[in-house]
Amino acid sequence: MGTRAGWALLSVFLGMMSGALATEVKPCIRQGGLQALCGVNAPEDMERTPDGKSLLISQVKVGMGPQGLTWAPGTLVELRLASGRLRTLYPRPNRPLSGKGSWGDPDCGGELGADLSPHGMHLSRRADGRWQLLLVNHGRRESVEFFELGAGNSLHWRGCAVAPPGSMLNDVAAMPDGGFVVSTMVTEGAASFSAGMAKARAGGDTGHVWRWSRAEGFRKVPGSDGPMPNGVAVDPAGRYLYFSAGGVRKLDLESGAVVGIAKVSHPDNLSWDGPHRLLVAGMADRPVAGGQEGAGHADVSTKGPVEVVAVDADTLAVTTLLSHDGSLLEGASVALRVGKNIYVGAFMGEHLLVMPPDRRECRTGS
Repeated sequence: MGTRAGWALLSVFLGMMSGALATEVKPCIRQGGLQALCGVNAPEDMERTPDGKSLLISQVKVGMGPQGLTWAPGTLVELRLASGRLRTLYPRPNRPLSGKGSWGDPDCGGELGADLSPHGMHLSRRADGRWQLLLVNHGRRESVEFFELGAGNSLHWRGCAVAPPGSMLNDVAAMPDGGFVVSTMVTEGAASFSAGMAKARAGGDTGHVWRWSRAEGFRKVPGSDGPMPNGVAVDPAGRYLYFSAGGVRKLDLESGAVVGIAKVSHPDNLSWDGPHRLLVAGMADRPVAGGQEGAGHADVSTKGPVEVVAVDADTLAVTTLLSHDGSLLEGASVALRVGKNIYVGAFMGEHLLVMPPDRRECRTGS
């Protein structure tokens, strides 16, 4: 076989492989200035790629069983915004797994591959300049997985940190010192989720935020107890922790004091929209089908109204960006700005919402 023919066949083979791993996300519904994109499954959390041309999406598979929440294997995908091309980044079929990773806990087990059950995630740049994707995982072990985002937005497993027993993790954010913070909704495992929800509705604390470093492992963040802690974010200086628990709380990591709470109904994930503003998505605090109150991430079977708000990171003033009946999106969980648009994901369904820049903002106070 000649060299040119060999390269031609290889090109065809790679094209077939790429096609097998890629689908297309298409605009499907327009309503009130919003555009729904169909074809992405349960986009619970998202990050924009460094070039701003793609979204990295955590496709979760969560349900409710007799023993509490159940987590099935899911995938990490890339959505190319210009073309709508959706490509599976992890796990990749027929790709050999790594033995041990050099990031994370030295005692971490091997790579998960198809056992991965993804949840919250955070993309940041390490001190050596490499891009790091931290990912909450429920499959096989309760852990934070470390990935490197490489050329062509490829993902390479680099290690993990296994959470303390009883943890049911939700969202993660990198710290400037190389560690991370991660929320645990409950501290007695997935079987305690329903009891935890009942306690949270009554105003009780059910979980907290962990802080992890390679030197010290997991330590509870003082002052971080709250009802079903969910989304987390850290300011660029690493001074303040913001976390979703009965509103969006701002905690001084030096003193352990909660310095304020932004009044948000049922906040889920948090994302930075510039250095002084957070975007927050979640369920709106209004009655829904069956006479229940919207419970955000807590009740995975509930359809109901959703909202997106902006929170001023300094003053904790709240601005409503979207209040919607939920007919286009089921269980809003994340809002992320890319360019002039805001993309809204959910922990259920197969839609993303696109909010254009001409939607009017409404300040509602703090």
